[in-house]
Amino acid sequence: MGFSTRVIAALAFLVTIPFAQPVAGQDNAVQYRATLSVSAARQDTLPLWQAANQFGVVDRAGTSANLRLAAYLPPSDWNGITYSVAADVVGRVSEHSSLFLQQMYGEARYGNFLLRAGRKEETAGVVHPSLSLGSTTLGTNAAPITKVSLSWPEYVTVPGTGAFVGIKGYLGHGWLGGNRVVDGALLHEKNVYLRLGFADWPIKGWGGIMHYVTWGGTHVDPEIGRLPSGLDDYLRVFFVQGASEDSAVNPEITNVLGNSLGAYHFGLDLQLRGVLIRVHRQFYLEDTVSLEFRNALDGLWGLSLTFDDRRIVTGFLYEHVNTIRQSSKADEPRGTDNYYNHFLYATGWTHRGQALSLPVVSTNNRYVGVYNNILLAHHLGLEGTIPGPIDYRLLFTYSRNYGAHSLLEAPGEPRIRDGRFGGPVHQRSLMLEVSHAVGRPRVVGSTRALNAFTRLAYDWGDLLPDSNLGITVGLTLLGSL
Repeated sequence: MGFSTRVIAALAFLVTIPFAQPVAGQDNAVQYRATLSVSAARQDTLPLWQAANQFGVVDRAGTSANLRLAAYLPPSDWNGITYSVAADVVGRVSEHSSLFLQQMYGEARYGNFLLRAGRKEETAGVVHPSLSLGSTTLGTNAAPITKVSLSWPEYVTVPGTGAFVGIKGYLGHGWLGGNRVVDGALLHEKNVYLRLGFADWPIKGWGGIMHYVTWGGTHVDPEIGRLPSGLDDYLRVFFVQGASEDSAVNPEITNVLGNSLGAYHFGLDLQLRGVLIRVHRQFYLEDTVSLEFRNALDGLWGLSLTFDDRRIVTGFLYEHVNTIRQSSKADEPRGTDNYYNHFLYATGWTHRGQALSLPVVSTNNRYVGVYNNILLAHHLGLEGTIPGPIDYRLLFTYSRNYGAHSLLEAPGEPRIRDGRFGGPVHQRSLMLEVSHAVGRPRVVGSTRALNAFTRLAYDWGDLLPDSNLGITVGLTLLGSL
C-alpha cells in the first residue's frame, strides 16, 4: 500500500469511527482537533524539551513537520452505560517519515467502573499534567501501548469508614510493539491507591503501589525461544512469583517471571484559599530487596502549587529524582539493579525507542534498552497567563548523569559489563512555550477556536549536543461537528 493510500485510509477511518452507533435523542457532536507544527534545531537532534513528554509524536532526529488530526465522540448513554470513542492519526515528515495511528480507543463506564480498549495516551500515579517530569513507572514520554483495562478511576468510599477512606485501582493487559529483543512481549499493569480524609477536610493523605511486568513473547535467541505466556504464567506474573520449574530460563525460576518494576507512591494534598499544595514521593520497586525500602533515597520527590483561577502564575512545580543507590551495599557508591533494564527482556522499559518513564532516563540508538539510568536531577516548572492573554509554560532541568551498570549493543550479544561514565556528566535543558488565540470566530456561537503556539528549547552540557537551540511553531484548530 502506497503512502498516499495509507493517508486516505487513515483519514477515512478517523472520520467514520466517531459516528459509529449513534444514540437517538442525544447530542453526539464530534469534537475535533487539528494541529500543524514544524520543529527545527541548530544540531542534528532536537533539544530535550522540544520532543520529550509528548508521547513519542515528535521525531527527536532534527527537522520535522507534523500534521495531527484527532476526533472524539463525547460520552453518550445506552441503558445506563456511558461510552465514547476516539481516534488520532499523525503524519510526520522527518528523517523517519511515517504515518501512524497515535490513539484509537473506545471506553464504557458503568457505575464506578471504566472499561477501555485500544491505544490511549495515559500516565500512572498522581503527577502534574503539564509541568512534571512524569512518573517513575509509566510517564508521558513514549508512544502509547495498545491494551485493555478495567479500572475505577475516581476514589470510591470504603464501606464502614464513614467516608474517611477512599480507594481506586487499575488493572490492564497490553501488547508491546516495535522492534524488541523479545517479539510479541506482553504487558501486565496494576495499581491501587487509598485516600484518607473527610470531604470537608482541607488536608488529605494518599498512597498507593504501582506494578508493571513485561512478560511472554518469543526471544530473538532461538536457544531461548518462546517464553512462558499461559494462564498459569499470568497468575505467576500477577502475584509476583517465579517461573515454573520447567522454564528454559533459570533466573526466572529463582527470581520472578518477567521484567518486573513498580513504585510505592505517597502524598499529601492541602487545599487552601484558591490553591492546591501537593507534596508526594515515589519509591523505586525493582526487586524484593527494594520492597523493604533498601533504596530509600532513590525515587522522585515532588512539590507543586496549583491555583484555581487564571493569573500570572497558575502553577509551580519542583521535582528531585535520584536513581543512584540501586541496592548498593554500605561500602559501594552505586548498586547493580540496573533500573529499567533486564537480562532477558533487554529492550528494557522502553517503547519504540523511548523511555516509558522519565525523559531524563536516556535511550540511545547505539544501545538496546536504557543507556543512562544512574542519575540525579532537579526539575522546575512554571506556568500561567500574561495580558494578551498569552499562556506560557517554562521548564528547566538539571541532571548529573553516571551511565548504566551494563549495556547491550545488539540483540544476541553479551552485555557490556560496565556502562558507567568515567565521572559525572552534567546536563541542563530549558524550554519556554507560549500560546494564544488567533482572531475570533466569525460565526456567533461557533465552537471553533484557532490557537498558535511557539516552543523555544535550549540544551547545554555534555550528555546531549551542547549549545543546541531549537524552535517549534504550530497552529491548533479546535471545534465540533
